[in-house]
Amino acid sequence: MDDVLREWTAAVQADLGVDLEVDRALLLALAGGGPDAVADAARRAGELAARWADEADHSPGAA
Repeated sequence: MDDVLREWTAAVQADLGVDLEVDRALLLALAGGGPDAVADAARRAGELAARWADEADHSPGAA
């Protein structure tokens, strides 16, 4: 599970263009620790990233 979570956090960081340390133990604790909770958190993070991208595309000064 740690490898999957590590890959997922790396992908999210790359998609969002952020470089920060992720406390995976805390992330799992916040998500409830189970695979279903992590999948739900991933879905929510994807939705958030999509909203941020949409806002960036429609903000003044966007290319």
